[in-house]
Amino acid sequence: MISFSFNTIAGLLVVLIGAGAIFLLAVFDRKQSARPLRPIAGFQSLRRAIGLAVEDGKRLHVSIGNANILSPNSASALIGLSTLNRIAQLSMISDRPPIATSGEGSLAILSQDTLRGAYRSGNALEQYDPSRARLAGPTPISYIAGAIPIIHDEGIAANLLVGLMAARWLYSPTPSTRKMPFPWLPAIHSPPRRPCMPLPARL
Repeated sequence: MISFSFNTIAGLLVVLIGAGAIFLLAVFDRKQSARPLRPIAGFQSLRRAIGLAVEDGKRLHVSIGNANILSPNSASALIGLSTLNRIAQLSMISDRPPIATSGEGSLAILSQDTLRGAYRSGNALEQYDPSRARLAGPTPISYIAGAIPIIHDEGIAANLLVGLMAARWLYSPTPSTRKMPFPWLPAIHSPPRRPCMPLPARL
């Protein structure tokens, strides 16, 4: 005769109650309509900017900052690389793929690898060009000096700033960039630097 101890019976009851609760919650969740997420103006502007850039045959300029991947600010670098990967995938059908700039050597190399991975995942590795991920400058002033020719000469439709940014980087608009429909789309890691953004980006 098989006998069950109190601990065995209690354990079985816990398992059965847990399984029943999971089943009921799963059934109840299916009956609930999915609640829409709150729209975020920045994401909507970015989505529209990507669509307009593809339609107009222009590029997106993605700046991923100057955070070292081994520094405490490495999270902002990873976010910038992830954003670059997604934008490269969305704009792969464009005649003029996006250009990425950074202010740190290892980040520039990683941005090249990110673009390569995006094109490989889209079976379009022949479109990959490592020169589209560039080191604009290791200091704020040299970065501005290296980024302005890209904005002027590469047919840039919008500038996306993601990651660790120096305050001087955030406010370097020129007369030509002010005429763009989406000149600056910043996503910075430091709230105190928000006042340094160009005025159109804060609206």
